Amino acid sequence: MTKSGIVKLSVMVMALALILGLNACGGDNPAPKKSGDATLKSITIAGTALTTADLPLPISQSAWAAAMEEDALSDLDLDQTVEVALGGAVELDDASVVAVTTNNNAKVALATGRGLNLPEDDFANTQSIDLINNQYLYVRVTSENGNTTNYYRFRTVRATSITYLSSLEIAEKTIDGIGNDKSSIVSWQAAQAIGANIDKNIATTAKVAAGSPNPTATFQYALVKKPGTAEPAFGNTDTFDFEDGDVLYVKVTTADGESSRYYKFSILIGWDASLKTVRFGTTTSVMGNIYDVDELGTPASTLAGIAAPGYGYILATVKQPNNGFYVNVIANDPNATVEFGLADSAESTWSTGITDAGTGINKHKQKVILFDEDADDAFLAIKVISDNGEVTNYYKISVELWKTMIIHYGTPSLTNPADATDDKYIDPIWDTLSWIPVARQNRAESTEEFYDNPNTSGRAKLYWDEEGLWLYVDVTGPMTTEGWNDVTSDAHNYSSVELFINEAYPTVTTGNHSTTGGQYRVGTNGYVSGDPGAAITAFNNLGAKNTFATDDGYVIIMRAPWRFTGTYPLADEKLIALEIQINAVGPDGRRIAVLKWYNTTTNTYQNAAALAEAKLLLDGNTMGAQRPAITAQPAAQSMYDNAMNIVPFTVTAVSPDGGTLSYQWYTNTTNSYTGGTAVGTDSASYTPTDSAIGSYFYWVVVTNTASGASKSIDSAIASLTIRDSGTVAVDIELVTSSHANWDAGENAVVFDNGATTIAQYATVASFSIPATFDITKYVRLEFDCVSTDAAGVVLPNDQQYANVIFPEMFKGDGTSLSNFGYNAGAGGALVWSITGGVFSTADFSGGQGKIDVKVKGTATAKVIIKSVKLIAE
Repeated sequence: MTKSGIVKLSVMVMALALILGLNACGGDNPAPKKSGDATLKSITIAGTALTTADLPLPISQSAWAAAMEEDALSDLDLDQTVEVALGGAVELDDASVVAVTTNNNAKVALATGRGLNLPEDDFANTQSIDLINNQYLYVRVTSENGNTTNYYRFRTVRATSITYLSSLEIAEKTIDGIGNDKSSIVSWQAAQAIGANIDKNIATTAKVAAGSPNPTATFQYALVKKPGTAEPAFGNTDTFDFEDGDVLYVKVTTADGESSRYYKFSILIGWDASLKTVRFGTTTSVMGNIYDVDELGTPASTLAGIAAPGYGYILATVKQPNNGFYVNVIANDPNATVEFGLADSAESTWSTGITDAGTGINKHKQKVILFDEDADDAFLAIKVISDNGEVTNYYKISVELWKTMIIHYGTPSLTNPADATDDKYIDPIWDTLSWIPVARQNRAESTEEFYDNPNTSGRAKLYWDEEGLWLYVDVTGPMTTEGWNDVTSDAHNYSSVELFINEAYPTVTTGNHSTTGGQYRVGTNGYVSGDPGAAITAFNNLGAKNTFATDDGYVIIMRAPWRFTGTYPLADEKLIALEIQINAVGPDGRRIAVLKWYNTTTNTYQNAAALAEAKLLLDGNTMGAQRPAITAQPAAQSMYDNAMNIVPFTVTAVSPDGGTLSYQWYTNTTNSYTGGTAVGTDSASYTPTDSAIGSYFYWVVVTNTASGASKSIDSAIASLTIRDSGTVAVDIELVTSSHANWDAGENAVVFDNGATTIAQYATVASFSIPATFDITKYVRLEFDCVSTDAAGVVLPNDQQYANVIFPEMFKGDGTSLSNFGYNAGAGGALVWSITGGVFSTADFSGGQGKIDVKVKGTATAKVIIKSVKLIAE
């Protein structure tokens, strides 16, 4: 299998796939209702599997429409086509496409064609389609929300008919730029030269090794010093003595000798000025903890000519040693000259003095680099000069250092004490802090549109106190206040600020935010969202926020609550991990970039490992009482009036700071904290004294007292339900039946199947629940019924109920009762119960409900229903 132009662009394809993920609810937002991601993840074509790196570039919906209008699909960029070589034994017209996978529930449709025009009606929602030799297969991927569509194009070719190269090695070096974009070269004169950089020390007696998807193809080679007008003499020799300026021809021929392709390679000795690897180590004596630069970036002829997103990057996963990182730069040609050092984002300012590991060939360039941890951006500048001195390439690599942020103790106010109507108040306490920049584009979630025209930047300040982490962000740039809410779960796509916290750091450094802290997003319209839901609930209960527009942007101030102080108490010099993020929008009000304080290489959503270290300092202050943590909530109870078994409500709480805990219980007649009555004593448990039929609600306020101060927290509300006991028989009332063979007798309802064939799961009758019954007293429904075979013989219990009938209960408005399910009774009795204790009025909104009786098996001749009962105990 091969593909055109994808070898060089494989890294760009992966980056583009990440950028396209921006349209989804992606990486830093709660699980979306519907995703906007239309990315193809993998596909298997007639047994040939292609994953992300093998896939073609997507054809956008606009590019597709333009090609359709001009009947010019065949003119689309070859980089947007991958040729798939299918094994010689595969009959293409019987082959199928299977296992098409996408991201985030995107929908897939397939079509085939030869490339002029392809109406949308030709696409079928299938994963199996007949293929034809040398014909295009199109895959249409539509996002879950229907807003984004991408097209992918493949050309299916029988392997035995392929005559192009998929790989070539000359003198132990892989030659780039080979693929099906050269498949039209059918004469040696028309072959376009491909540069082949090789090292002078291995140019003598060097082997050539070619590869093709066609397992039966043969290769011949011809080496010439100067191309002439006569066809070179091709032969089977694959070993040559190369000199700079030589030309190597490769001829690929099918087994039957009927078809050939030609390729031309210009031999370049000593012209290679490219990088192979840049490695970081943590010590100068031992190259331990080695990790390679994530991406080398695109070289340029000058260092100043490299700007985002053209530079490479590395995210340091360990702290920088005191004396700096041990950096090892390796060029593709070991004879190339390498210089490197520190650089700023614009000019070459690297340090001098290169320490070589040795002399002679294969020497690597190594030195210790101490990056400025206080700098907004750290860059490594690299200069590579080819062995012959004719080519110079510059590289620039952004070094994302592992940072430790210092956060001071303090409690800002959101309200102006002198003017309560001041909705743009900023407490002077913030003036004592320095700004932290939040303006670095996250590569995984920013678009080319933003790189070409950056329109947003931001800066932040932080405080902490016993309640939570305070964040003040000043954003310069456009803002949106409309277009998102809790229904769309699309808040990350609009102007907003996000704060990610890992309270469990450094004990827990990986995993999602549900057990470590939370993701807290506040939009310019004041709406709060994030992940997990418990974190947002805590924010709404204990957090704080203020948002307002400025002359050139907006301000967001928030306090995100601590959630795990019971397990990870606050203390002076406590370490946490965090990230600050700004969602920048474009002209249409939708997000085009993600700006961060620290990690610009990784998506932060549900990823505690992507956060930076921060240290909380008391600065000599005395911390007041911390809010207690409840580790076990009071549990709901339900019982009958004739069998009182009320047990105490209990709560389990801890004091994060070793303070004294006290308790006050409350009761209410509604499920609300408002209007409650204090009951009980100072204890972690309380036993209710209620006995009358009805519903009661209890909760406890837990207070922690320490350092002369106190903080309190409410427990969850727990219900106590007391109801009537006993069994009530419901008179059977036949409502409707799609079958005539019913006999509603005095003591039973009989359905006699006779010779009629009943469809599997067919509804044969419906019964109503009389309106005189208070449905909230009952917990389950029982059928007393008998089934017989065609001869009238009663079936055994294991066949009576499992295979014959079952009821389905509906609300009065006709919708299904979702919490109604089967619960096997003794002796095979038909028993259906509800979850949650008792039926509720809400279960039968719109009036009393009904019961549909369905036939599960079709062999039974007769069903006799003797009674239907609602059971209250």
